[in-house]
Order: sequence, then structure tokens, then C-alpha cells
Amino acid sequence: MSLTQLNYQDLNHPLSFAIIDQTTYNWSQELRYINSNALAGYRNLFTAGFQYFGTQQNNAQQQNLGNAVAGALLVNQIDQSYNYGLYGENVFNVTPTVSIVTGGRLQYSYRAVRDRLMSDSDGNNSNSINFFGATPKVGAIWQITPTAQIYGNASRAYQPPILLELTAPGNLSGNLHELNPTTAWQFEVGTRGTIGPRVTWDFSVYDYEFWNEIQNVNVQPFPGAPFTIPLFQNIRRSRHVGIELGVDVQLVKDIARLTGLGQAGDELRSRVAYTYSNFRFVNDPVFNNNLLPGAPEHFIRAELRYENALGFFIAPQFENVPKAYPVNSTNTNSTSAYDIYGIQMGYTYKPWNMTVSFQGANLANKSFISAVVTDDALGQSFFPGDGRGFYGGLQWRY
Repeated sequence: MSLTQLNYQDLNHPLSFAIIDQTTYNWSQELRYINSNALAGYRNLFTAGFQYFGTQQNNAQQQNLGNAVAGALLVNQIDQSYNYGLYGENVFNVTPTVSIVTGGRLQYSYRAVRDRLMSDSDGNNSNSINFFGATPKVGAIWQITPTAQIYGNASRAYQPPILLELTAPGNLSGNLHELNPTTAWQFEVGTRGTIGPRVTWDFSVYDYEFWNEIQNVNVQPFPGAPFTIPLFQNIRRSRHVGIELGVDVQLVKDIARLTGLGQAGDELRSRVAYTYSNFRFVNDPVFNNNLLPGAPEHFIRAELRYENALGFFIAPQFENVPKAYPVNSTNTNSTSAYDIYGIQMGYTYKPWNMTVSFQGANLANKSFISAVVTDDALGQSFFPGDGRGFYGGLQWRY
């Protein structure tokens, strides 16, 4: 099996400190081999492959003299990123219902900046760096029923810095060796499955132990600057512990027939998605065991959806962050808790598989914080969420 991807992006973005002009090319290729032949009389699935991802960015930046008028050329460079990976995974059924999963990946990564603005004699900023990592994994899957399973796994993770992190405005020292790759041990157990048409669930608990996690902070480029620029740095040790839960339950079916108001085939379903995220520094010399900024500890989305046999549906919706979360590493500045409500309704014309829908969001027009900038030197950390809004859409599946 062979998979190919190509992407082109052209960006011209006036900012207060510069006008950014970037042309970015992304491409990838994957070759995959799959063998499902039995092994020693037992079911076995072996997958192996090679992946290649490449990026080249022509990166130019000029002074912004005001009103997006371009001034002197500040940056003129070619940024390059190449990633090569060999991977393999084997799923061996030791019994008809229990599988052992083993696998691993070898990855080589190359990052380079080719400076076209300066010469060698006056400070050429060309630089390159290589990364290499190996990531084994092992796990087990127990198929407790034909439609439900329990699973667990442990794996090593390895993530070298990306070009954005190495060449961010706050990291432009010409030295690509300032950031170390992130490594981690990942442990996860969970269960997923269905019970007839009524219940679907997906539940997992995880613990990710990180070394050199890459953190974004936003610093002033010079004293008194009215703006900040992004800078990326390594955290010596950190830990991500969390829970992910999704449940879809059919509460009632054939309501219209039971009440004598219509034909059978309608249903009322409840859908809930919940995440718990406890992300912390681990014995940090500055921040001790503080929470890592930017992630809500609890996040809940819920929907109650009624749909009839003719294709009409209506779904009240709810989103809740019940607890404030910090936006800086000192944990001295935090967001506010919020809950917002909305509704979606529409009609699906089933012979064409076409859906027309309308949505009302944040119906109470509440003020809330929808996103944050972490560790901003000026304390400009909050992005407000949208107020009351109404939207329409058309979807056609074929």
C-alpha cells in the first residue's frame, strides 16, 4: 500500500514587529505492508511500513513601517524539516479473545535553517541538527464480548522539535541546538464497545511521564515593548494524568408510536463527553509541582438529541468548564469557570443523504474565555468566546 500527500501554503501576515511572507511546501510518502496469515495456527496481523515527511519553508520577514508598509528585510532564510520513520506492529491472538500487541518505531529527523540574508563574514545564521529516537510499545486487548473490549498498553514516545518551535521569534539565536527532543513513557488502560443499539462507550485512563516537554512562553522582545513574541523551552520533568470518557445512550425509542402522535422509528439519545486533565510540573526548581498552564482540569460537553423517522431532529447542547485553570506557570493568573447552552435542529432527506441544519450557540449570550495565551509577559492571556450566534449548514454525503 502506498499513500502520498502534497500541500502548498502561501502566507503574507503583517504583524506589529514585522511583515511575515512565507511560502511553505509539505509532502509525505508512506509505504505499508500488511500480512494477516496465521502464525503457529493462531490469528496474527503484522504491519510494517516506511514514512517520509518533508517541509520546506521560504521565510522572509520585513520591518512593518505602519499600515503594512514594508521596510528593511529582517529575515531571509530557507527552513527545512525532514522526518524518516520505520515502524512495525504485530497483533497476536494467544486465545480467541485475547491479543498481545507489540511494536516499535525508529525515527530520524533533520532540521536546518539556510540563511540567505548574511554572509559567512558578517554572521551567517545557517545551522542544522539531527535527531534519532526509538519507541517500543507493548499492549494487550481482551475482547470480552463480540462488541466490547478492555485494553492496556505501555509505550515510549519521542518527539523532536518542529520548525515552528526552533525558529520562533523568541528562539532566533541561530542555534537550533537550544531545544531537546521530548521523550515520555505512556501508560493507558481503557474499555470501549457497544451494547446493542442502546449504549456506546469509550473510556480510558492514562499517565504520560515526560522529559523535556516543550513549553511555549511569550516574552517581550525588548524592555517596554508593547507586545510579546513566542519562545519555546524545555521543561525538565512533567506529568500528564487524565481520563477520557464518551457515552452515547438511547434513552427512549418509538416515542411517537407509544404516544399515538406518529409512526415508529424515532428516538431520544443522550451524548456526553468528559475529559479530566491533571497536567503538572514534577519537582521543578522554579514552579515545584504547579499545574501546567492552558488546559482546563475538567471539560464537559453534552447533548440531548431527538430524531424522528421522517428525518427531523432537534438537539439542545451544553458545554461546561466547571473550574478555573491557570494561564501562567506560577499559577497566579487564572481563567473563570463557564457554562454555555445552544441548540441544533434540522432535517435529513434520507434518499439523498442530505442534511439541512441550523444552530444557535451561546443562547444566553454569556461572556466567557474560550482560549488562552500561556505565560504572556504582559498578562494579555485571554481570548473571549463568541457571543450569541446563529448558523446554518448543508451537508451531503455520497
